[in-house]
Amino acid sequence: IKQILLNLISNAYKFTSRGGIKVSVKLGRTLREASKTKRLIEFSVKDTGYGIPQEHLECLFQRHRMVHTDESRRLNSKGSGLGLMISKKLVDKLGGNIKLESEENKGTKVTFTVVEKKEIDSQCKPTGC
Repeated sequence: IKQILLNLISNAYKFTSRGGIKVSVKLGRTLREASKTKRLIEFSVKDTGYGIPQEHLECLFQRHRMVHTDESRRLNSKGSGLGLMISKKLVDKLGGNIKLESEENKGTKVTFTVVEKKEIDSQCKPTGC
């Protein structure tokens, strides 16, 4: 999870010249599998950068894929084009999902969910365990 967040925050930083970057974590719904109960954890990194054209969104999870625009050249953004691909592979390995939403000149939001490793005690009450 640390590497995924590092990649996503690094991308947001590289492609945001004004505004900000917001990182959030949300505990999601619980999953019940057989006698086990686990919880989804949702992470998101949202920026106010220049955004990604819709036609490029899907290919960005492939090796060495980058979007070259006048704005990215102006920001002198360097990279190998591996960050999102590596992040997707790590999320997949953790049994989660990752999605990319973006609007040109407004920003990008990358959200990924993973299943919490530990089981939740179904007898646990909200007041504490």
